[in-house]
Amino acid sequence: MEMPKCKSYTINVTQKIIDDIQTTERHSGKCLAAQATRYSLGAESVTANSLVVKFNLNGFRWTYDIPTWVRLRIESYDDGVKPIPFKFRLRAGYAGLIQDRPKKDKSTTTTTKKKKRKSSPRTCLRRYHGIPVVSNI
Repeated sequence: MEMPKCKSYTINVTQKIIDDIQTTERHSGKCLAAQATRYSLGAESVTANSLVVKFNLNGFRWTYDIPTWVRLRIESYDDGVKPIPFKFRLRAGYAGLIQDRPKKDKSTTTTTKKKKRKSSPRTCLRRYHGIPVVSNI
């Protein structure tokens, strides 16, 4: 299957979306940008964080950067300031194929515990305390 060219999408953040979202709920699918993308595009499996919004549309998994000024509005919304309705554009995204993963048969697999790896005291000092380890070699 050929990869599609990147499209530019206009996302409308309506008053209904602003009123429906609860700021106390911390979930990537309930973000202001995620809900607006879901309603504007009819996309599925929409998730968003402070940098990107990802969604499934037409058999592809799209990833777009959220504009900086929209990030600031989302952060202020999370702090309790309700914004007025606005529009923004998603540009310069990229797409990946959605692949079905084969399900593992749980009845035939056995669970084995992994052995805990022992580390030397010198490695622990270096790793956790920033103390350089000098080798005698």
